[in-house]
Amino acid sequence: MTCVGRFPSINVGERVELEGTIVKNDKYGEQISVQNVKVLPPNDIEGIKKYLSSGLIRGIGIVTANNIVDMFGKDTLEVIEFAPLRLAEVRGVSKEKALSIANTFKDI
Repeated sequence: MTCVGRFPSINVGERVELEGTIVKNDKYGEQISVQNVKVLPPNDIEGIKKYLSSGLIRGIGIVTANNIVDMFGKDTLEVIEFAPLRLAEVRGVSKEKALSIANTFKDI
């Protein structure tokens, strides 16, 4: 079903939860008129890799994203949020870069 309304910026790898009502459009038929959008973090390995390498977080490209997710798996986002210095365990990530990644992640 088509969803219509105002949406925040949605990035590659993110999931969304939408709330709205079903409306009938004369031209397009039934649609969901969205009143609330909640952006959810990715919950699978590939989604996390795409999310991290999307350019949203400065300093993380494809290679670094793959290295981080290969080390921490599905716990990657929790590590970034709650134990960011553990990112320095990943090849190519310094303590300074780990903290920068965590600070950017908090602002998203």
